[in-house]
Amino acid sequence: MVDVRMKYQASIFGDIKNIEPTPDNIKIVIDLFRNRELIPTTIYELVALMGQGMSPARPRLALASSNREWTINFLSTRIDIEKRSIDRHGENLGELDEFCEEATSLFKQITDQFGKKANRIALITNFLLKEMPEETLSTVYTKLFQMLEFYKDNPPFEWNWRAASNRPITLQNLSETLNVITSINRTKVELQTANEIKALDRVSLQIDINTTPDNREHRFDSNHIASFYDQVAERHDGLSREVEEFING
Repeated sequence: MVDVRMKYQASIFGDIKNIEPTPDNIKIVIDLFRNRELIPTTIYELVALMGQGMSPARPRLALASSNREWTINFLSTRIDIEKRSIDRHGENLGELDEFCEEATSLFKQITDQFGKKANRIALITNFLLKEMPEETLSTVYTKLFQMLEFYKDNPPFEWNWRAASNRPITLQNLSETLNVITSINRTKVELQTANEIKALDRVSLQIDINTTPDNREHRFDSNHIASFYDQVAERHDGLSREVEEFING
């Protein structure tokens, strides 16, 4: 059912402000990830100010592979590890559990090196489902929505469906709550590979599983992070199979 794996993203949230693009920090991350051939760079971050709009863009430390397949972004309050599609079907992303294992290893190196703990953990995936004829795309829409008369008479060419719920999880010795968010959308996208840009009209699937933001205590060490990714990869795959069975049923 999944045709294109667009992106895997693992994130931890915490106080990351001091991991700035300074000469010392750049040297540390170069040495830390020398075997992965990640190149230091900078990105710019906008931070919302209470009732005062956005702060001026601030430079933040980032690492990227030469082909942009892998990126690690050190923002003020989170670290994002992303693996992106670099071929037509995103086969380079591999299986999700393998990505989670690698992200866990990267986070352990970072948190051990900089003495950090997290207060939230997240996993986000983006997929495009296989090409479908217009009739099938319309059938998927009718399964997901109760339509207004207008849209019964004028079938939409674009739509967005989203559901979020809570689920308990135990991370080592901690009882936590997950947000489990599923988004199924019909959308037009341009898929760029090394040799071409192709316009697609597809159903996209995004699954976002994260610990709730209610508890701001920095309580997650590398063992809790490993426990999270070990469990949610399996839960993610079960949910994606359920979406596939629902659409095909």
